[in-house]
Amino acid sequence: MITSPHGVAFVQAQEWVPRSARCGWDGQLYHVYKDYAGYRTIGCGHLVRPNESFSAGLTEEQVTALLAADLAPAERAIAEHVVPVLEQHQFDALASFGFNCGIGALDPENCTFIRLLNRGYTTAPLQSYGLPAWDKVRGKADANLSHRRAAECHLWVTPWPDDPVELDAALFDLVALLRESSGTAHA
Repeated sequence: MITSPHGVAFVQAQEWVPRSARCGWDGQLYHVYKDYAGYRTIGCGHLVRPNESFSAGLTEEQVTALLAADLAPAERAIAEHVVPVLEQHQFDALASFGFNCGIGALDPENCTFIRLLNRGYTTAPLQSYGLPAWDKVRGKADANLSHRRAAECHLWVTPWPDDPVELDAALFDLVALLRESSGTAHA
């Protein structure tokens, strides 16, 4: 299984604001910027490695391709570590989580939720056993990550609508609800 187009759109909604100066947009291309945690980033949450140079910038198409490549390790980790067969929306929620926290977060040795899921607790309450605990930046709870974990928990229990218009409205409503509840603006 791979991340669905809906799942990719979900990750994009969590990671960036398209054509935003905050996300490195100069009017034509995306450039390296520091994310809210201070990490060198480009495009849709790609952490720039020491051996990478993006001095020429990236087009939107290149940003999308880079995101697909960046999601692949999380997809492989889900296949390796998650025993039960998942619905697409559940896979997408875990892909977002693994992309954001790193693939080690999908290892049952590190994540109570994955451990419970693999023991047959397929309806384990995420709010109590897992994803919300992964909301720290340098050891401190972070509102952006708390809202992202809440969105992933919501996605885990909410199948994707078949209608793309309904999907866009549902994603917009979810992001708006999360922003309103915190009083912060984030992507």
